[in-house]
Amino acid sequence: GDEVWITVSKSNIISIYTKANGAHNGNITVNEMMAGGTIATLKRIGKMVWVVFEKDPRLFIYHSEARVVVKILDIGTESQQQETTFFLCMLYHQQHAYCGDSKGVITVWNTKALMKIDTIQTGLGFPVSFLAILKGKLWCAGEKQVLVLDHLECTVLDTQNEHTKMITGLVAINSQRAVWSCSRDCSIIVWEFLDGRLSKKKVIDLKEEARCMTTRNGGLEVLVCLNRKTVIYCSSTYQKL
Repeated sequence: GDEVWITVSKSNIISIYTKANGAHNGNITVNEMMAGGTIATLKRIGKMVWVVFEKDPRLFIYHSEARVVVKILDIGTESQQQETTFFLCMLYHQQHAYCGDSKGVITVWNTKALMKIDTIQTGLGFPVSFLAILKGKLWCAGEKQVLVLDHLECTVLDTQNEHTKMITGLVAINSQRAVWSCSRDCSIIVWEFLDGRLSKKKVIDLKEEARCMTTRNGGLEVLVCLNRKTVIYCSSTYQKL
C-alpha cells in the first residue's frame, strides 16, 4: 500500500505515515473500552490491517482506507472458557494468518473469508511468543523452546530446548534455509531442519542479553537489539558488520 501503519509498544495509538515521503498522515486512537489492552502487534494484509491487543482474545481488522474496524474475530468457544487466553503474535502466509496465544495454541485464519479455519496444539503448555515460516514449515518459539510444525497437517515435527533463558526473537532466513533465535541467555542459535530433525547450525555468543531481533535487505542482514545498542550480522557468514 501507499501507507505505513506503526505503533509503539504499550500504546493504544496507531500512527499512519505516507510511504513515499514519510509524512505523518494521521493517527488512530483505539478505544480502550472496546479493546482489552494496548496494541501488541499489527500486520497489513491487502487493504486490511490486522491488530492484536495485549490480554485480549480477539483480533481487530481495520480497513486501511476507511480506518475503521470492519471485523472482530474471536479465539473461539474452546478458549473463551479460559479468561486469560489471548493472542501474542501473528504471521501471514499464503492467505492465512497464524496467531500464537498465551496457552500455547496457534489459531489459523483465512484472510480472504475473515474466518477461523483451524487450530494447532503445540503442546508447549506456555505462550507462543514468536512465529516464522521457512520452506513450507511453520516455526514457533515460547519460553526456551523452538518448534517446527507441519502447518497443513497441524502437527509438531520436532522441538528443541537449547536456550537456557527466555527466547526474545525468531526470524527466518530463506536464502540460508535457516531460522535464527535470540535469547536472554546472551546467545543466538542458527537452526536448520533436515531429514525431519531440528538441529543447531551455529551458536553466536552475544555477551549481552538479546531484547529482540529482525532482518533487513531481504534477510541478508540480521539486526539484534541488546540493552543499549543494536548489532548487525551478515546472515551468510555470521560475521558482525
